[in-house]
Amino acid sequence: VIANRLRAGNFGQTPTDVVMAPNQFEPWSNPQAKQRMMQLAATDPAYQNIANIVRQVQNGEIPDPTNGATHFFAPK
Repeated sequence: VIANRLRAGNFGQTPTDVVMAPNQFEPWSNPQAKQRMMQLAATDPAYQNIANIVRQVQNGEIPDPTNGATHFFAPK
């Protein structure tokens, strides 16, 4: 969804713009969730796994499972 929003061009110019837009991605709007993410060290295997997936998505090595979606359904 983040990559699709970047391609769409009207959600922000960078991944950070897209993710940090108000009320768009709950983990970044929730202080506790944000703190957990910010505490994840770049050397942590979980971080490395996430970074690898992000690189593969950016390089087109992983197909878009959303079929171009710019929004997602997140029931409470």
